[in-house]
Amino acid sequence: MLPLWPRMKPWRRNPVSARIFFRNPLKRSEPRFVVCVKNKGYAASLELRKLYQAISDEAPAKLHHIRVIDESGEDYLYPENYFVVVQVPQSAEKALLRAAAVSG
Repeated sequence: MLPLWPRMKPWRRNPVSARIFFRNPLKRSEPRFVVCVKNKGYAASLELRKLYQAISDEAPAKLHHIRVIDESGEDYLYPENYFVVVQVPQSAEKALLRAAAVSG
């Protein structure tokens, strides 16, 4: 017997889904946070498993890149598959932004 619902492809993990996450600015207000999961070629700028603030930028997202504030405190473009998007509670987001303002 065939199932009543259409067959769905198994969930494929897209590390950032930046094209979806950053394209619609109405979905979630700034800022957004990502965790670094790969840093090949950028070891001086990106630390693995570290949380970074990402900045919404549609043009690079179309090219599979994401704008991230890195260790230098400046924002640069990196491949989107180097990060995984994380949603933090609003209280944590405020605390992270306050800490960044103090250290920046």
